[in-house]
Amino acid sequence: MQSKNKRKIKIVEKKLGRRQSLGMWEPETNTSAIIHIDERLKGFQRLLIIIHEALHEVVPDWTEEKVVNISETLAGILWKCDYRHVDHQGADVPSYKAPKAKAKKNVVKVYERKSKIRNSSANKKVD
Repeated sequence: MQSKNKRKIKIVEKKLGRRQSLGMWEPETNTSAIIHIDERLKGFQRLLIIIHEALHEVVPDWTEEKVVNISETLAGILWKCDYRHVDHQGADVPSYKAPKAKAKKNVVKVYERKSKIRNSSANKKVD
């Protein structure tokens, strides 16, 4: 399945307080767009705003009300699945391939039981 929209999206974090906004989407050229998000956003609100602005890119003909409803739903689902912003490592290219199964290693755990030897002569004092 090929995506219709081949624009590269750049996410820029900066303070947007003067613009009275938490996030903004703007097409830059025919091949790129920019999503600005307020750098002070954390947690669920950050996830929500990124999804909201990305939806403006993906479906620009949707009304603001529809974008709000869908972004809240998607952010809620992802948050319940424990998606969090941690670091910038990992692939940024979507993949729908199943992960390769790792070969299972047979691990043999050996537990030694230390038995207590009860010897009546061992408890006696030796002179």
